Order: sequence, then C-alpha cells, then structure tokens
Amino acid sequence: MRIPIEDPKKRTQFNTPAQAIMAVRLIWTALLIGQMMFFAFALYISRNGGFAALPASTTSILFYVSIGLLVVVTPVAYFVRAKLLGGDRPVPLEKYVPANVAFHGMLEGVSMVGLVVMLLSGSMMPAIIVPLIAVGVMVVNFPLGGELQK
Repeated sequence: MRIPIEDPKKRTQFNTPAQAIMAVRLIWTALLIGQMMFFAFALYISRNGGFAALPASTTSILFYVSIGLLVVVTPVAYFVRAKLLGGDRPVPLEKYVPANVAFHGMLEGVSMVGLVVMLLSGSMMPAIIVPLIAVGVMVVNFPLGGELQK
C-alpha cells in the first residue's frame, strides 16, 4: 500500500485571508488573557507579601534581567517575523500565521518573566514596567492582515 505524499507548499489550513486573520487574532487574544490571569495571580500573591524567599538584591538583579530580555527580544521578534514573512508582498497565508504567532509568543515570554519577577519580589513596582511595555508592543501590533494576499 502506497501512501500519497502531499506537496507541503500547496497545503495550508487556511483557505481565505479572513480565516488566517481570525486564527491569529484568536491566538493573540489567548496570549493576552493568559497574561492577565497570571497578572491577577501575581498581584494577589505580591499584595500578600509575595514569596519573600529572595532577598531584594536578587529580585533587583532579576528585574534588570527582565529589562535586558525586553531590550533584546523585542527587536529579535520583529526580525524573526520579518524573516518568516519573507520579502513576498502580499504575504501568502501559510507564512502569515506562524510569523505572527512567533512574534507574539516571544513578547509574551518577556512579559511573563516580568510578571514572575513581580511575583517573587512581592512588589508591583518596578517589576510591572517590563510586562506593560511588552503587552503594549503586542497591542500596537494587533493582527490586521493588511499584508496578506487577498
């Protein structure tokens, strides 16, 4: 019995640009909701003293690490998305979703590191700055689908 092998270039799970945009928006929304839920948890714990197992010097180092991640990962996320999209305009459907999921996922990782620092430090400030900036970048890059082929 022979199994037919499909050409991966011809296969896509999205038939229309509207389906691709809807998928990316759904993933974008799920990423933000997850961050909001973790923020609520971290806020509750930090209001009650946090884990307080770490000295202030350690949490300040972690805060600076989260700033470093923000500074490094944000441009890398833009670069990765641009490379995954390629130079094609309009962008094919099979490139649009993975490029945007990678972009938003990288920014979510930075945000989560900042939220963990908030959780460990037992204080909202200044740890909340990094997640706010990362989420702000995600919001500014809401998937509109303007570069998709129609």
